[in-house]
Amino acid sequence: MDEHGIVYDYLNGMDDLKMNRIRFNGNISKRLEENPIRILRYF
Repeated sequence: MDEHGIVYDYLNGMDDLKMNRIRFNGNISKRLEENPIRILRYF
């Protein structure tokens, strides 16, 4: 978000939120291996 309140959504995260979708950047298995608590944050 910039100083004018405009949100720049380069990865279409707002669309994912509307669709109740979880997406990870990069390799999902690697991200969850690095920090398995990430998946629990969804719930």
